[in-house]
Amino acid sequence: MLVNNGLQRHYTLHISAAPDDADVVLVSASSDAGRQNPHFYRSSNWAANWHLVESVGSDNDMVVAIDWDPADPFRV
Repeated sequence: MLVNNGLQRHYTLHISAAPDDADVVLVSASSDAGRQNPHFYRSSNWAANWHLVESVGSDNDMVVAIDWDPADPFRV
């Protein structure tokens, strides 16, 4: 199974599954190794399809680490 369906950027920096639901996965990706044009994506079906998260930083920001809140599984 390919896990890039919906990713518009293919240089993946960080990927993390939710601690309480392995079907929910987050990934940060950019267009190149220089972290240009960063995007942050979410999948709710074990990385079969990705959806762009619109409200994370500006064009110059790159999500370099993802840490789930152990007290609230809906917060990253």
